[in-house]
Amino acid sequence: NTLKLERENVIGRKFMELAMENEPSNVQLSEKISRLVKNDLSEEVECKLCTQDGEILSLGLKGAPVQWGVDMMTLLSCTDNSKLRRTEEQLKRMSTTDASTGTLNRHGMERVLTTEIERAVRYRGSLSLIMLDIDCFRNMNERIGYAASDRVLKELSTALKARIRSTDFLGRWGGDEFMILTPSQITATYQLAEKLRDMVQ
Repeated sequence: NTLKLERENVIGRKFMELAMENEPSNVQLSEKISRLVKNDLSEEVECKLCTQDGEILSLGLKGAPVQWGVDMMTLLSCTDNSKLRRTEEQLKRMSTTDASTGTLNRHGMERVLTTEIERAVRYRGSLSLIMLDIDCFRNMNERIGYAASDRVLKELSTALKARIRSTDFLGRWGGDEFMILTPSQITATYQLAEKLRDMVQ
């Protein structure tokens, strides 16, 4: 019922046939289920399945030993953790996203900086940083009010996003300060910074 599949598409099929392929959380899933069946694994095994409608479900599997006549068997139970995982993802995004602009916030940008610096060092790649701020932003707040100033920040961030690549990271570092992290060499980064400055002006 949860998978929204017809009975004939579920009954008689192995569980692994229903699990999503190329899904990181399903790595070694067959081995983990085998350990559950043997009562060799006590913790919950998480896996992802796709419904007929294309919705991704996060399911938790647990095994418990039960007496069946004279034999000891394993009862597998399945819990739908989808809502919980979606809530966790939403909270995670909120903790790293600036509410006014939709860009990364300072915390999110610090995490990206750490990850990308480590990647650049490991693979000897290029990494450049552009810092931007809005001239006289405090005066703008006093002149047009905070609500209007927030709209200016949102429009600016939208314009910046449209002019950077998918491999670049844009974040709001402070009140009127933005940061762009790009895996580009200094010459290309300088050209990008000039284009952005011209666009904003």
